[in-house]
Amino acid sequence: MGGNDVAPNHYKFPIVVKGFVVIGSSSDGEKVHGRVLKLGFESDLFVRNALIPIMLQEEEIEPNRATIVSALISCANTGDLNKGHLIYAYMKDNEIEADVLLSTALLTMYAKCGTMNLAKKVFDQMPDRSVVSGNAMIVGYGLHGHGEKALEMFLRDGEERSNAK
Repeated sequence: MGGNDVAPNHYKFPIVVKGFVVIGSSSDGEKVHGRVLKLGFESDLFVRNALIPIMLQEEEIEPNRATIVSALISCANTGDLNKGHLIYAYMKDNEIEADVLLSTALLTMYAKCGTMNLAKKVFDQMPDRSVVSGNAMIVGYGLHGHGEKALEMFLRDGEERSNAK
């Protein structure tokens, strides 16, 4: 991207950054980060999201629960199942217990990425669920061609709420 034949843009920067993150070359990632700043791409959402791992490495910041929820939601919205798996692995490796909010973000990510079996597994393992958790499952089923399961879950949730009153 530093040569004359390939012009940098907001599509290429995230790919280059991801490559450096994957191979563990934080010094090259820092150079790309500097180039992003120099060329004015720091306001582009995709470029900024791609730079997060580089910035965390530079500053050695430990993500908290809010950061993890935000990262999972970003993965859900971009359909990035691989990064979602990495975030879940980070949670397990660091023994971060999934509360209702984290579990809901995780199942939402799986559901939006089309991995309904994993979304259902997270949902079933939740000791406490919110309306948002159930809605995430319904949306996931609906988005991925499982309309009957979505309707079944909607009706079951409605019955459970009626019985709880």
